[in-house]
Amino acid sequence: MNAGTWLVLIILVVIVGAILYCQIKAKKKGKTSCGSGCSHCANNGFCHRKM
Repeated sequence: MNAGTWLVLIILVVIVGAILYCQIKAKKKGKTSCGSGCSHCANNGFCHRKM
């Protein structure tokens, strides 16, 4: 692989890492990704599990 390929690969890994970091951080703060009410959501039990 040449230097250009490595550069693109590194940039993509950084972007994906930043997206994952933001998603994990938002999940820990209790924010959801859908932005709508959860009462009629099919994934309500998955997102808001009872501990």
